[in-house]
Amino acid sequence: MRILVPGHRGYIGQVLTPLLEAAGHEVVGLDTGYYAGRQFLPEPEVEALDLDLRDVDVDDLRGFDAVVFLAALSNDALGDLDARLTHEINDAGTVRFASLAKEAGVRRFVFSSSCSLYGMAGDEVLDEDAGMNPITPYGTAKIQVERQLSALAEPGAFCPVYLRNATAYGLSPALRMDLVVNDLTATAVLRGKVQLLSDGSAWRPLVHVEDIAAAMVAVLEAPEEVVLDEPFNVGRSDENYLIRDVAALVQEAVEGSVIEIPDRATADARNYRVDFSKLERLVPSFRPRWTVPQGIEQLRDAYRAHGLTEGHHRAGRYKRIATLLARIADDALDDDLRWRAAGTGPIQGEVPTLVCALGHTEAEARGFPRGLIELRVEPRTGVLHNARFDEALAVYGDLYENSLSASATFREYLAGYARTLAERYLGAGGCVLEIGCGDGEFLRHCLEFGADRALGYDPSWLPGEDRDASDPRMEVRPELFGSASLDVVAAERPRLVISRQVLEHLTEPVTFLRSLRRTLEGLQTALVIEVPSAEHMFEGGTPWEVVYEHRSYFTAESLAACLEVAGFEVQRLERTFHGLFLSAEATPTGQPGGGGGEAPEDPRVASWMARSRARIDAWQHRLEGAADRGERWALWGCGARGVTFLNLADPGRVVGCAVDLNPRKHGRFLPGTGQCVDAPGALPGYAPTDVIVMNPLYQDEIARDLDALGLQPRLHPA
Repeated sequence: MRILVPGHRGYIGQVLTPLLEAAGHEVVGLDTGYYAGRQFLPEPEVEALDLDLRDVDVDDLRGFDAVVFLAALSNDALGDLDARLTHEINDAGTVRFASLAKEAGVRRFVFSSSCSLYGMAGDEVLDEDAGMNPITPYGTAKIQVERQLSALAEPGAFCPVYLRNATAYGLSPALRMDLVVNDLTATAVLRGKVQLLSDGSAWRPLVHVEDIAAAMVAVLEAPEEVVLDEPFNVGRSDENYLIRDVAALVQEAVEGSVIEIPDRATADARNYRVDFSKLERLVPSFRPRWTVPQGIEQLRDAYRAHGLTEGHHRAGRYKRIATLLARIADDALDDDLRWRAAGTGPIQGEVPTLVCALGHTEAEARGFPRGLIELRVEPRTGVLHNARFDEALAVYGDLYENSLSASATFREYLAGYARTLAERYLGAGGCVLEIGCGDGEFLRHCLEFGADRALGYDPSWLPGEDRDASDPRMEVRPELFGSASLDVVAAERPRLVISRQVLEHLTEPVTFLRSLRRTLEGLQTALVIEVPSAEHMFEGGTPWEVVYEHRSYFTAESLAACLEVAGFEVQRLERTFHGLFLSAEATPTGQPGGGGGEAPEDPRVASWMARSRARIDAWQHRLEGAADRGERWALWGCGARGVTFLNLADPGRVVGCAVDLNPRKHGRFLPGTGQCVDAPGALPGYAPTDVIVMNPLYQDEIARDLDALGLQPRLHPA
């Protein structure tokens, strides 16, 4: 079957999807990513739709044979956060989704319900026909959904099944600590204390997460006449426990631990025992495998082997309500638990304002100015930009070094790019002017391929170095290109004006382009703008391209909008350098101030923000405890991405060696974290076990260089 799993990135979902694939089914996930980045183990890879279930339409659901519906605000405490949202998502949102699924032709709908709908029942053992007495909005929503799905049931057309799961426990890549067995085992391992939150007198049925997943596979494959519109309790009848007895099992499994009950502890109102025989009787392919003692041992061993930390536990890294409250506090989610399309974004706290400025000493580099990044979308052009950008904090000078020319891969690209533009615009000679020329390499290529004069502007240019000594046809002015420079343009009458990797640095990019348009009007001049591609970072889900000195992040649509608003007609716009850059070629029009209205919302922005925050969290988790595991981490590529990575993902400076091919960086220190930049030749003495590759485009080149050094560490694209 082709199966859609809403909530596939959750605690059950990351156990279920590999099990479905192993059973021969085609699996597609759907998730909004609330808990992305809070992984305990690597997340299984699965094709997925990045959607909030409230935004799904019928076309999203066509072509699926079945749905296993896991998406919800997923526990009693989280359901209490906002009863309105619990109804909107867990109740109304689920029923709307099921109605659309039926309309789309989905035949089977497995709903992940809960034994919590039995609520407060005492010592009586309850089967599926028992009365329901929920005490939380979470349990009430489960009842409402079951009743409304029942109204949709239709033999031969739509078969809903309701799996009332016992309280889950056990290991999942998306670990949860708001589950009693998981949490008690964690406190025992971390603190030597089995720390109860109640007096332990309540009954609770328990089931391993793998058994929940196995039950879902079983009812998917069971005959319709057996499961149509049927509820099934999921668990084992011999796995109803008093909480205090669970604590005793944990104490027994974790040597040296003691049980701790808070003073004046009271009983948990959630108190029920459940009969689970119906599922095993009617769906004999399902047989639960796990017991609570086995699950406690599994968790104990995993916590120790994979470095569960006290800090993560106390901070609520693996607790659903703590995570959502943190997302709201960070302004990543609004009060309706929707991702903000604009806001602070994935970058939290202050960051260095010049990621390519290298210090002469570690103290100097660590003391560089810092600023805030608050990403918003400009309504008219759709440009994603830093609303906190202050150009006074981004002052370029002789400490700034951002050349990529030490890489053979980049040199090959730059030569080809220059040849293409020179042949297109400078075939008959003429002047090329570059705004922000860096080390002048592009201008040299233009002279090689047809230009007879090259003029560049760049405040980081250092006169007297070998890079400016050879060709009298080339002039570089070590200054910013400003209003006084426009007269030079008019006098030189260049055939080509190019600005590479500059527009993203400007506070008012449209104002800059308008000034150029006025200067170029009446000249036979083409304007070429090259910027980093925001589409590339959206596709990669990485935050490493976000740096303070980049005020703006352009997509093809937003770059074209800026040029059109400024009075240019875009002749050609394409992705270059393996998709990392955008290159736009334009000519002035007679109608400045074109464009109008508001740019349409780009859905990629919110998704990228969520994935980027998750990427930062995942790397922080991966690097924690590296020394205890005997790992020695190095980083290759000390440009903007590398500096951003170190400041965001490695605040504890686990990465002990940072290397770069650019000799002008060697012996200098990286802003913020203060690592000294070494040449690759330093790596054998460091003997890394793992190397972070900041740009995957260079991975083959780096692998060859490492092999030549006699090293074969594990390579990790950032």
